[in-house]
Amino acid sequence: MPPSSEVNVIDGFASVQAVRHSRGRGPEPDRTPQPDRQAAPPRQEPQDGPRIGHTIVPLKRDLVCYGCNYAFVLTGRFDRTFCPKCRMELDLTDHVIEREFTGTLKTLGRIEIRHGAVLREADIVAGDAVVLGDAAAASIRACRAIELCLGGRFDQDRIFAPSIVVASGNRLSPQKPFSCGDLDIEGTLNAQVYSSGTVRIRRGGALNGELHARHLVLEEGGGLRARTFLLPREPVKNEPGSPA
Repeated sequence: MPPSSEVNVIDGFASVQAVRHSRGRGPEPDRTPQPDRQAAPPRQEPQDGPRIGHTIVPLKRDLVCYGCNYAFVLTGRFDRTFCPKCRMELDLTDHVIEREFTGTLKTLGRIEIRHGAVLREADIVAGDAVVLGDAAAASIRACRAIELCLGGRFDQDRIFAPSIVVASGNRLSPQKPFSCGDLDIEGTLNAQVYSSGTVRIRRGGALNGELHARHLVLEEGGGLRARTFLLPREPVKNEPGSPA
């Protein structure tokens, strides 16, 4: 037979596999390393624009100029500013009075009159005022609120603010009618109250006596034992701009 023109070429690996097959053994398993079949995480493409986790809302404060009584709103945190109307420079820092004080202190920040402090013929102007010490001989005016705390002494005819707060734990029993704008009662007030705004009795607070107000909010857990008259009234003392 003439030789075939086709030549079968068997490499070494194929020959070994043929020998194993002739001996009844299966083909050698493929030991070639296989790539990891776990899908790779998708590639994170960079995003355009800033990456901000949260937005900080600038502080807004309702202020009343202690030079001309002009009311305005200030956005942001500052130690000082200027009245938009009269251009007076206004202090916005907080102050603490811890001992005897005489004179004038004006700021649109917070003034705290601490236990042990004694104010003698003092003139206090603040954004918010907290009375824990003896301020009976002082005039206190706040453009937001005055907080009356346990142990604090004051002359109710010389405190002026849109809102008066009777702090938790305090028990007030004034000898004459108590006039105010808004009134927030967290402690106990025994008085004849005249409010030109809203009286809110908080949980744990109590009002005993007589109440004349435009609005009343009695929270669950608050106490009211007073003759109550909810009628529109003219502005009364302790509101901004009202006479002493």
